Amino acid sequence: LVEDDDIDARILDKLAHKASIGGLELIRVKTYGAAIERLRQENNDFDVMLVDLGLPDAGNLDAVLGLQADCPSVPIVVLTGQRSM
Repeated sequence: LVEDDDIDARILDKLAHKASIGGLELIRVKTYGAAIERLRQENNDFDVMLVDLGLPDAGNLDAVLGLQADCPSVPIVVLTGQRSM
């Protein structure tokens, strides 16, 4: 989970645990830079990335595109509080 907002992160953590998915471990970082660092430390060994569009160090899709380029085999779910058009 790449999410800088503590409240949103807590909500997602509760939802993940409520889903009762066996063996689920939610790892959270607050910035795009921290996400890249964590991916490299873990050798891209993640099943999915949940990525907020409003990160302090990456605008709009910059984080998503950067993470996708760095780790193309891991699916990305984009999280946003923006209203659809």
